[in-house]
Amino acid sequence: MKTPSIVRTFTLLALAVAVCVAPALADSFTLHNKATEKIVALFVSPSSRINWGHNVLHGTVPAGHSGTFTWSKNAPDECDWDVRAEYADGTYAEVRNVDFCKVDDVTFRD
Repeated sequence: MKTPSIVRTFTLLALAVAVCVAPALADSFTLHNKATEKIVALFVSPSSRINWGHNVLHGTVPAGHSGTFTWSKNAPDECDWDVRAEYADGTYAEVRNVDFCKVDDVTFRD
């Protein structure tokens, strides 16, 4: 049975799009807020970049609480990340070069 040309064209187009568009990969970590202020924003960025990623926090993380956060990365071997927490009082803290290929927790303290 011969495959209609429209089906072949669609199949080839879908394959080309699948090859050209690399999907973002999700990663996650558990954040422990051991500081005295609540966290109101959380950013993750590859350590190789100058700019921070998007705020991955929806809501807040009160002092003494923990939460799991997910963000997108471009490659499964993209391991070294920087994490920035912004507090309700306007201060912030940063943890640099976190190897998320080996650890899955980040703790912020005063």
